[in-house]
Amino acid sequence: MRQLYAKHTAGLLNKKGKLTGLLFNHEFDFDGPPYGGNPEEYKSCFEPYFNIIVFETAYNSIKPRAGRELFLLLEKK
Repeated sequence: MRQLYAKHTAGLLNKKGKLTGLLFNHEFDFDGPPYGGNPEEYKSCFEPYFNIIVFETAYNSIKPRAGRELFLLLEKK
């Protein structure tokens, strides 16, 4: 449902509106929340609607999630 989320979120924002978030950069071995993902998957969902300003590994994650979270800042096209 990430494609729908990206489209709907873009529809809620004004032009040049910002979306920020923290996403897992990790695949989980089970079905159900929390859902994992990877940068390529996330970019394919958001790029049709948003310009990517920041999309990088989060530098201040809590220790158990260090290196497994992505920080993003997007701007609506």
